[in-house]
Amino acid sequence: MQNADVKHHIVRDKNFNFNELENLTNSCFQTKNYLSNFPQVFKEELRDYLFLQRINNKVAAFCSLFAFSVQLNGERVSAYCIGSVCTDPNFRNLGLAMQTIQ
Repeated sequence: MQNADVKHHIVRDKNFNFNELENLTNSCFQTKNYLSNFPQVFKEELRDYLFLQRINNKVAAFCSLFAFSVQLNGERVSAYCIGSVCTDPNFRNLGLAMQTIQ
């Protein structure tokens, strides 16, 4: 799909199906069972930290946030790790990954 062919109707889908997400991540990271490699991230109760975007109802891009805390100069600091940033090859070079993590 050429960039000029894409109609930019981009939506964040909070009610995605985990099978769709697994298909995207397996394809982008060229692996099988990508989600099962990170069970602490990919679970139903953390859905608010999983950001999946669609273009014209097709899964296009994704990223996840993972909350954690660290000890810094004797103080506990809360932070987030950005991970699993990926874009379907058919939708690359549209800035979707950047939009997804902003």
